[in-house]
Amino acid sequence: TYHPDFPQTQAYLLTNESNSSYSGHQATFALCDHASQLPLALQTEHLDGRDGYRMDAYAAIRSRVEIAPHASRDVCFAVAATEDAAQRDIFVR
Repeated sequence: TYHPDFPQTQAYLLTNESNSSYSGHQATFALCDHASQLPLALQTEHLDGRDGYRMDAYAAIRSRVEIAPHASRDVCFAVAATEDAAQRDIFVR
């Protein structure tokens, strides 16, 4: 669940990229290294993978995508939420 006011609702953050990491923890992006002024999450190879109840209603996804010069590639990101079990099955496939 992503918020105590919606206990039956599950939120999803999706991408078609396999080389991805995620975080549901706001401090991952809120905290900065004052020397560089970059959020700590942008100074690491991957996001921390934290999520769950009692976390802030927050989501971040990071993907490494390599595209050759003059090439193109479709990269998709989506955010979804539902209380419906049948819809949940569609999201996690």
